Amino acid sequence: MSEQPSLPMPEQQEFQQHLRALAQGAVRTVLEIVMREELDAFIGAAWGECSPKRKGYRNGSYTRDLVTSPGRLESITVPRDREGQFQVKRGYTTCGVTDDYPVGYQYIAFQKRLL
Repeated sequence: MSEQPSLPMPEQQEFQQHLRALAQGAVRTVLEIVMREELDAFIGAAWGECSPKRKGYRNGSYTRDLVTSPGRLESITVPRDREGQFQVKRGYTTCGVTDDYPVGYQYIAFQKRLL
């Protein structure tokens, strides 16, 4: 058996930057998925679904920046409804977060307390 050459170890700062980028990507993905699912629940139907329970329609999206513990997330895609009634609540709170709030709001409020 021939011994394979070992790969060079990354510098600590480079490794931390890589981990931070991975964490930011994961947080962005989770937030965008949760907000889309919250809009589904708000409207009463998934994208493209015909349902008698439907209470509205989607109307594209807009972007927002968000500061989280892994770092600043720029241009997070936030879905919106045609009537403009669906809102992602901001994470400013002086009391604890309860289960009455949407999951996206709970995450944002938790992250704000960590900063």
